[in-house]
Amino acid sequence: MSYIFDAGEETVWSPALRVGKVYLSLRRSTSDLLGLPTGVVEVSGDICEIDVEVFESLTRRMFEEYFVSSHVVYRDLMGGVLSASAVMLERSGGALTASSAEEREFLDRACLMGKSMLA
Repeated sequence: MSYIFDAGEETVWSPALRVGKVYLSLRRSTSDLLGLPTGVVEVSGDICEIDVEVFESLTRRMFEEYFVSSHVVYRDLMGGVLSASAVMLERSGGALTASSAEEREFLDRACLMGKSMLA
């Protein structure tokens, strides 16, 4: 069984059910921490619809938070959900823009990870 994340008519990610639940849980926790909505609406137990504008807003904030922090553990914890979110955002028609070499490197790694994120 898989978990489906759709943006409009496009499936942007369809991970294994457990992986989808972990991602959604981490996204919710990050949303609560930053005080912004997730941009992900559960349609059923294994299908979510992405509100691209809201999803992009939280993902951008996560991106900013990641790069202003120097706390190694915080960045490691945030990095996984941020990488998956960056890939899903791009597949939804949005994008994060790198303004430094470190940000570009992060987005390049996310892109590589995205190759294993089947849609």
